[in-house]
Amino acid sequence: MAVYTGLVWRLTAGQTRYAIPAYYRDEAAQALGHEPVLVDWEYAIEAEDPHAVRDNGFVRGRSTADSRRPDTWKDVHRAGLFDLSTPRGLVPLLHATLLDASSEITVFAVAPGSDRLKDLVARVLVNKTQAAQLLVSVSYVGTWDRKKGRRLVGFYAVMYFAGLRPSEAVGLSKADCFLPEKG
Repeated sequence: MAVYTGLVWRLTAGQTRYAIPAYYRDEAAQALGHEPVLVDWEYAIEAEDPHAVRDNGFVRGRSTADSRRPDTWKDVHRAGLFDLSTPRGLVPLLHATLLDASSEITVFAVAPGSDRLKDLVARVLVNKTQAAQLLVSVSYVGTWDRKKGRRLVGFYAVMYFAGLRPSEAVGLSKADCFLPEKG
């Protein structure tokens, strides 16, 4: 762990450092003793196979926030962006995610500047206007009889409003949803 921390710090020297722990946002906040800035994105690279590294770029944020409590639904798919001012800040993040093989910490550095954090937080994947335009646009796909456009509206609406990835939206069933008794 010490070698990794030293390497990360050396490779990002002179830059402002940030980290996003995938899935373990709340555990990392508890370990660091402060809340993160919530963002809708994270940067994903699949590097399990060294011969087939895949840069997915910016993707929807991931966390294990308690999705059973309605007061946390809006933040379930938001990642936690933590400022790393010292190498000591990286160690609690590593401890929070250490025992899960599917979790990782994305550490990145940007040029110093007072507006950098604001630029990072403002980065969104889709805003309300764009989502509405997308839903209207896909409703025109295909013919009315084949219902393709209407199915696409439902598909994209679930992805946007529930914060799901395409594979999660396809696999969604009624049993996965908390639906009201009426309405």
